[in-house]
Amino acid sequence: MIKRLTREANGEPISVDAFTAAMHPVRIGLWHPTGEAETRIVMDYTIDAVTSDELLAVKVTRDGTVASVDWES
Repeated sequence: MIKRLTREANGEPISVDAFTAAMHPVRIGLWHPTGEAETRIVMDYTIDAVTSDELLAVKVTRDGTVASVDWES
């Protein structure tokens, strides 16, 4: 996938739109961390599950506000 995105960018930086379009959802979880008042929804995405265990984890609050975006493995 990375090779394809790089090739299609034709020497330019890979666009945010192209990168996010290549992401695939892996799981969606509901988290209520101990000691915190706010429940969060965590959406995990991958770009290539075959060759990497790395995830882009997007955490949002109940009202849809993005709480964090983390790259995890």
